[in-house]
Amino acid sequence: MGKVNINERIRARNVRLNKVSAEKINGLPKDGIVEISQKTKAEIIHSASDSLSIKANTKITIVPESLFTIEIEHIIDNKLVTKLSDKEVTDNIKELLIPIAPEISFIVSFLTKKMLETHIILPPKLDIKIE
Repeated sequence: MGKVNINERIRARNVRLNKVSAEKINGLPKDGIVEISQKTKAEIIHSASDSLSIKANTKITIVPESLFTIEIEHIIDNKLVTKLSDKEVTDNIKELLIPIAPEISFIVSFLTKKMLETHIILPPKLDIKIE
């Protein structure tokens, strides 16, 4: 039996933006060389035979700390065809959270334009840690 596509086990999905926090940090990087860190922490907040809810907290910062920090929280509610085990959720977490990646990119671009007067556009990808 081949690997089952996780999306075939999901009947419907609702992605909610739950919280956004953005802070402008005064000061420029000393060397002019910076790295943008984008880390997402995922947590299963509800798991039943017909539904699954995951909370995803994404933090975007500049390393070394300068310019801005943005924190974004999403709740992803899934209506399931069949229950997903915790292992299936963990093994497929990127697929389950992928709908928030382009939204995070858009939110960061919009906020950085307002805070810094220039768009910072991140690729729609996630670096995920499961809690």
